[in-house]
Amino acid sequence: MNKKAIRKEINTLIDNMEDSILTDLSRRVSELVIEQPVWKEAKQILLFLSFGKEFKTDFLIRQALKDQKAVAVPRICGKEMTFHYIKGLDDALETNRWGIREPLAGSPLWNPEKGKTLMLTPGVAFGPEGSRLGRGGGFYDRFLSEKGDVLKTVGLSFEWQFRDDIPMEEQDRRLDGLSTESRFLIFKAD
Repeated sequence: MNKKAIRKEINTLIDNMEDSILTDLSRRVSELVIEQPVWKEAKQILLFLSFGKEFKTDFLIRQALKDQKAVAVPRICGKEMTFHYIKGLDDALETNRWGIREPLAGSPLWNPEKGKTLMLTPGVAFGPEGSRLGRGGGFYDRFLSEKGDVLKTVGLSFEWQFRDDIPMEEQDRRLDGLSTESRFLIFKAD
């Protein structure tokens, strides 16, 4: 199956999911993530602000801040994605052209030198050996090609998003791990 067909199939499934189920599954995935050594060892967490019918990250953001971890979320400018620190979900945010909340332009930029960083990535579908299919903009692949060697990457997924047929291209970046509501997989060892 090609990327476009997989995106269509998965997006149809998630669009038909009740919000209460989506929230419950997101919470279960999140609870599994925070039990992992990669979470406990991280000083900084990079993750996305939830948008529409996708994985709900509010629990993870609150937990990271409670655990005294620095939290940074993405901001899009042209074809570039940068991560900026936030202190909470009620920080000053703006909505970009896609309707996604993001930090204001002047927010402090993520600094990899401030400690071990864990990036929790979104995706439409995920596969064995860390393959990830995004929405098609290439923002995460470009970011990881530049910064991927200074952080650990874990995909946030529901079990039904895990598939064996994720096509990978040269520019696609593999993840270090994946969490679903029922398992935590490690693809790359330290």
